[in-house]
Amino acid sequence: MNAKLKSYFTPKRIAYLGIMTAIAVVTNIFAITVNSGANSISFNYVICSLAGIFFGPVSGGVVGLLGDLIGCLIAPKGPFNPFIMLSSALIGVLSGLAFMLPKVNVYLKIIIGYLFIFIVCTLGFNTFGLWFYYAKGKKSFWVYLIARAPFQAINIAINIAITYALYFPLKKLVFDKWNTNTRKATKQIAEENSTESPKNTTEN
Repeated sequence: MNAKLKSYFTPKRIAYLGIMTAIAVVTNIFAITVNSGANSISFNYVICSLAGIFFGPVSGGVVGLLGDLIGCLIAPKGPFNPFIMLSSALIGVLSGLAFMLPKVNVYLKIIIGYLFIFIVCTLGFNTFGLWFYYAKGKKSFWVYLIARAPFQAINIAINIAITYALYFPLKKLVFDKWNTNTRKATKQIAEENSTESPKNTTEN
């Protein structure tokens, strides 16, 4: 692992991502499917979005991808669907990218992230993946999408509300402290390196 990856995937970051991935696995396993699998009530959006919000798009994508993959291996609900897995990864990526927007209110960033998630992931990859595996040849993709959209819009609205409810408590109680400790550790390492450098120069 090169220096950049080591500095990014610190032990503490890996531990947090491991916890969030485990929760993502649980939310994937216990998603409630309705209408013969055409729709589902899932809170996986919340976990993947929060991973992207607090750790960035790359980490959010990792949590989403691993959460879906491990969930499928532990409790498969049908054939493996790469479209659904890609969609789960993109949830974290899109939320992370939305939070990188400058000078935008936090609430609006969450809305923007979920808007793209709804269009790209829910209506796009998820709908295509389900249609391709279960409804292709029975109905057109667009008919399947139109029938699916209203229910999933409600599901997204619920996930947005939960994300709002969790964001500030998690930020205050967990991630602000983590960022403060990270900055202190980085400053300490920099100070140690700066004090060692003159000594090494003198010895040489």
